[in-house]
Amino acid sequence: MPPRGAVIFALAVLALLSCSTASAQPKNPPRKPPRGGIIDSLRRMSPAERQRALKQLPDDRRKQAEDRLNRLDQLPPEERKDLEDRFANFRNLPPDRQQKARAAFRRFSALDADRRPIVRDEYTALRALSPAERKDRMSQPEWKQRFSRQERAVIEDFLSVLK
Repeated sequence: MPPRGAVIFALAVLALLSCSTASAQPKNPPRKPPRGGIIDSLRRMSPAERQRALKQLPDDRRKQAEDRLNRLDQLPPEERKDLEDRFANFRNLPPDRQQKARAAFRRFSALDADRRPIVRDEYTALRALSPAERKDRMSQPEWKQRFSRQERAVIEDFLSVLK
């Protein structure tokens, strides 16, 4: 079983990508797109409304949504609240920064699976530092050797978009 932090980060990535405009649209799209994506909308529905909405989705999207909802439901309340807060912060970003964040998450997802936790942990550690400490750490030759150019770019993108 992956570490809990990895699960939260993966769910955050999935939640962010689920609200992408490139996602599949239902046959009869609502007049106004749901704020925050399908998972957020489904979580706000009553069980009966949720079942009706899930039945309208194509099988693969329905399965994906159900899996995400189940993973969210299995998180401890404090971790679920933290994830909801992060997602709310994302939704409040201007559209251009949301797009940059989605692009950064796609590049992060393209990294080797064994490197993703290392990159995620470094981003988390850097985010906790002051800007001056962060700049100092990232200018160290050891830091540049530890991460590939692509990994450094992902970390820097996350830091610039998700301040």
